[in-house]
Amino acid sequence: MISVSVPILRHRRPAAGVPLLIAFSGLAEPAGAAIAYAGLRLFLGDDSGGMPPEIMGVLFSGVAGIMVYISLDELPPTSRAYGKGHDSLLTGGRHGHDGPEPAADEIA
Repeated sequence: MISVSVPILRHRRPAAGVPLLIAFSGLAEPAGAAIAYAGLRLFLGDDSGGMPPEIMGVLFSGVAGIMVYISLDELPPTSRAYGKGHDSLLTGGRHGHDGPEPAADEIA
C-alpha cells in the first residue's frame, strides 16, 4: 500500500482521494485471487466441487517457483544497492557491528 500512496503524494495529488486508492489497491490482490480460484474451480474442478490435488500441486509449484525467482534474482541486487552486498544476506546485517550487540544472556 505504501508503494501506491507514496508516489501519489509525491506528485502532489489531492490527499483526499489517496485513502480510496490505497483501499482499492489493497483489495485488488485478494479479489483477483478469488476470481482466479473461481475460474479454475469452474473449468478444472472435480465432481464434488473441489479442486483436484494434481491441479493444486501444479499451482503451488508455480507459486513456489515465482517466489524462488524473486528471492534469487531480485533481492540480492537490491541488497547490493544499499551497500551491504552478501554481508547483509549471510550475516543478517551483523557483520561489522551494524546492529546492537547481543545481551550477555542471549549469547549463552
